[in-house]
Amino acid sequence: MVGKLLTTREFKVRSFLGMFRSAWRVNGTLQVEEAEGGRVLFTFSDPTDQARVWRGAPWGFNHFHVALAKYDGVIPIEKVPLVKSSYWITLQGVPPAFRSERVMTRIGYTFGGFSGD
Repeated sequence: MVGKLLTTREFKVRSFLGMFRSAWRVNGTLQVEEAEGGRVLFTFSDPTDQARVWRGAPWGFNHFHVALAKYDGVIPIEKVPLVKSSYWITLQGVPPAFRSERVMTRIGYTFGGFSGD
């Protein structure tokens, strides 16, 4: 999995990586490799750890979003597209007549996608 902290501010890479080691609570081992352009390669020894981390997105550090992308191990890390990201949103003030699953799903898709989880 490739990740990048979406900020132009300086940050402590060790703190950033250490936070993920503790927050993700992996059962196996987690290898972390820094790459160019502020990207990081996260390699999990246990695929269930990686799946859990992926499902647990979005992730952040110091109030900044972390973009994550699945990595096939073939293309250079710097070429992995970080163009999609997940967000949790809360809709407030929705009239009761529009609170059906169907309407909420359609609203979710207007934001580019909807996981429904």
